[in-house]
Amino acid sequence: MDECEFVESRFRILDCIPVGVFALKDDFTVVFWNRCLEQWTKINRDEILGHRFDDHFYTLNKPLLRLRLQNIFEGGPPAIFSSQLHQYIVPVVLRSGKMRVQHTIVSAVRDPEDKKFYALFAVQDVTDLTNRIQDYQIAREQAAAEIEERTRVEEELRRQKELFQSVLESLAARIAVLDSQGKILSCNAAWERFASDYGLTHETLGTGANYLQTFLSNSENQRQNLKMYEGLRAVLDGRLEYYQEEYQCHLSSADNWFIMSVTPLVGGTRGAVVAHMDISERKRAEQQIEYLALHDILTDLPNRQLFMDRMTQALVRSKRYRKQAAILYLDLDDFKTINDSLGHQAGDAVLIETARRLKELVRESDTVARIGGDEFAVILLDVQKPADAGLVAEKIARAAAVPIPIGDQQVEVGASIGISMFPKDGTSLASLLKCADSAMYVAKGLGKRSYSFYSQEPVAPDA
Repeated sequence: MDECEFVESRFRILDCIPVGVFALKDDFTVVFWNRCLEQWTKINRDEILGHRFDDHFYTLNKPLLRLRLQNIFEGGPPAIFSSQLHQYIVPVVLRSGKMRVQHTIVSAVRDPEDKKFYALFAVQDVTDLTNRIQDYQIAREQAAAEIEERTRVEEELRRQKELFQSVLESLAARIAVLDSQGKILSCNAAWERFASDYGLTHETLGTGANYLQTFLSNSENQRQNLKMYEGLRAVLDGRLEYYQEEYQCHLSSADNWFIMSVTPLVGGTRGAVVAHMDISERKRAEQQIEYLALHDILTDLPNRQLFMDRMTQALVRSKRYRKQAAILYLDLDDFKTINDSLGHQAGDAVLIETARRLKELVRESDTVARIGGDEFAVILLDVQKPADAGLVAEKIARAAAVPIPIGDQQVEVGASIGISMFPKDGTSLASLLKCADSAMYVAKGLGKRSYSFYSQEPVAPDA
């Protein structure tokens, strides 16, 4: 067996994970090249094993990198080539023509037989994460990428166990290897910490424990646990080739999100590799992005898109329970004059204060939204009679008329309000908005600071 075959037999467990992994001798000869790198680079292992890395790629020719790698070959600590300083170690071109952005960790792995060190490269594709950070500037400096572990395990000789475990310990994912009955054969330190965070002991979730029983004995989130149990069981039984489940759990007084992936062992060995990846930062970033997409940045009120969605839901609910609902459409009086004379900063202050007052005047079940410019809208649910909507409009008109302090000035603003009623004035979103908008212009024609029901006489608030 030549050296490449010898090293490949020891690193075979790395051939199925969705992370690019390759190993170099101290003369930079490639001795391992996993399946993921074959797919990325279109270079088969037969084409690169036994060849020098720089016969194919130039990225490791820099003196500083050479110096750091020499330290690895001497058994030094791991080196991190972050995506910020080194965009890629293995150049891979995307369909867009751009290069994959990579986060690379290089570890010294000692062969237990001849004691020499190899440089083991773990290349993680962080292109999507980097794009998300650049696009939304929310998740900064995060290295959260989804890792789906596909692993191949063969029965290891006693002298290979130390190397196998050291590889497991170098991975950030919480990983355990199960036999066909769900018994944990091996797990890394991250898995042990994961179990400890759940309040579980080594006996219940460590080596030798039955992982399947954990799902059945946990009384919390029974539906979710049963689904994950059935997915894991299906992989162990050979009925599924791969299983993945995204789930939420409560750890350390915070709601965290994880992805559990289950990959069957190959090579005739029955069992599976289970990996848990913390995706909490990604989920929080997605939730923040979604919130910003549906809310007005200035007032923090729902924007037009969210208002339309809430209104659609309100109509469905009102039809189902045969309830009345009201739409109030507001336009601030003389806002343009204030904006032009005092500046946009003063105009923004008026909008923010108006939004605050509106939220204080309605119920939690109602919706206040900024439609655009100086226009606001309110959805009132479960209105007993039109007069109730009129009372709310009366309160809003009075509140809007209260002067707003801007610096050393008191700015007076009013609001003209149009009201449409469901189902009297319409049963569709478009018709109700049109009626409310029409009524608002009728109210404005009265002399501002008034409200009007659709097809009724406008009403000015009492002095």
